[in-house]
Amino acid sequence: MEEFTRAQEAIIAATGHTPVWLRAPYGVRWFGFRQAQQTLGLTGVMWSIIGRDWTLPATAIAHRVLSRTKAGDIICLHDGRGTLKIPNAEPTIEAVRRIVPELLEKGYHFETVSELLCPMN
Repeated sequence: MEEFTRAQEAIIAATGHTPVWLRAPYGVRWFGFRQAQQTLGLTGVMWSIIGRDWTLPATAIAHRVLSRTKAGDIICLHDGRGTLKIPNAEPTIEAVRRIVPELLEKGYHFETVSELLCPMN
């Protein structure tokens, strides 16, 4: 709970906005997670496609995402930072350069989680 509270405070301080969404770290929920989520007023959101971009090269990331995408999907990609000793976001960046134009060409459009899940706001 303390980590989530500190994260909320840091995000509010940096952006002036209070987060409303929470993706469980590593997609794992544990005892007490729901209570922390409720206490902080956060709604849990998961992904429907994960690029596995922390382990794959750009071509494989792009193929994985493009071969699975359908309307309404939430795609989870990472920026290469965090727990990695020597972060490298280049494979993800290159994959996004391939993914976005192809999905746009297929008629998809991109929305934030808020736009996707709360279309009337």
